[in-house]
Amino acid sequence: MRTSTKSALMATVLVAGSVGWGKDSHAAMVYDYADALMHEIKILADSAQNKAQVISHFTSEVDAMQLAVVEALKMSTGQLSGNAKEQIQATGQIADTQDKREVVRRIEDRKQQAMIEAASGASTCNVVTGNLAAGGNEVTVAAMTAAVAQQLEAWDTGGKDRNKNPAPSANGTDAAIAARVAAFAPYCTFDAHVAGICSEVEDTALQGASINATKSIFSGNTYSDDASAATDHFIANTVNPTPQGPLPKDFGTTPQGQRAFADRMGHRARTSVAENYMTEFASRRKPLNGGSLLGDDLHKWAEGTAKQVVGYSKNGDNFPNGVSWADWMELRSKAWYMNPDWAVQVDSNNMHANSKDIAMILSFIAYQGWETYKLLEKIGTIEATQLAILNERSRASDPPRGTVTR
Repeated sequence: MRTSTKSALMATVLVAGSVGWGKDSHAAMVYDYADALMHEIKILADSAQNKAQVISHFTSEVDAMQLAVVEALKMSTGQLSGNAKEQIQATGQIADTQDKREVVRRIEDRKQQAMIEAASGASTCNVVTGNLAAGGNEVTVAAMTAAVAQQLEAWDTGGKDRNKNPAPSANGTDAAIAARVAAFAPYCTFDAHVAGICSEVEDTALQGASINATKSIFSGNTYSDDASAATDHFIANTVNPTPQGPLPKDFGTTPQGQRAFADRMGHRARTSVAENYMTEFASRRKPLNGGSLLGDDLHKWAEGTAKQVVGYSKNGDNFPNGVSWADWMELRSKAWYMNPDWAVQVDSNNMHANSKDIAMILSFIAYQGWETYKLLEKIGTIEATQLAILNERSRASDPPRGTVTR
């Protein structure tokens, strides 16, 4: 009986211990109570007459102890639930704090990335400013080309120039030739002076300029006023030295007159091809300043940029004659590779800034490609014209059978 009783008591105690109690918890009380109870049972069991009393007392004591264990278990469960709830709340607060910090970190990272990506390339401002300043280049060049072309047509046909004045050839070919010889006076050479054509000029830079490509049409990227005038005379001397002059009244009313006019049209058309190429070439080298706001802005940009480019003077005054289309094109082409400051800045810039510079360079290459394409078209037209002339000459010298000759 003692053994079974003690086993029951210890089993109850073990149930209490299995929930994690130690000596400092409710389990300590149960252990102490069990020891005291076993001591009382031992004393009572010694007397057989007290057996019924022992059993009754023992039963009531075990019931009380079991009740105490149940209450202790309930209290432990509540405590564990409270601890778990607090732990969950603490974990949630930590997670919230971490989430907020992560959001802030990502925002700051994106701001930093945006600042990096927003950085301009080393040449962005320079390219934009130069393009805005040179925005009217093509229009200006086209206008100058058209004006010179009109003068050359009037020179050939005896018509009126852009100022509505009759060309020298309006009085005939001989009058036009006399005017061309007189126009040689500012460029008089030694042999012309000896021949009595003109008085030799002292400025060797101008001697023969209207018949010397190096001193006129190929004299540089931007012509001086003297070189520009000499170039106009050079084109007339090269392309059409002997103009046709005007037509007589009612010249085209006869078959012979109409045939002659057809030949005249062919001559004028073919000559205009050469005139267009040469006049546009010259127009691209005439200063675009003209006292206009556009020209002033272009000149300021060119002088500022040239100081940074190898081959130009760092002291400025690189464009004393103004800035032409050819000057702008050359300077824009050199302002990257031939600019040491740009090279150093590119080396220290981030990938995003350098990629913008690459985009600028590729855009300019695309523009150069378009200009090259237009040039190839003109060259093709010139070659086709030359082929037509050669074919006509071949036919004139050896006409096919059945051809009626004049």
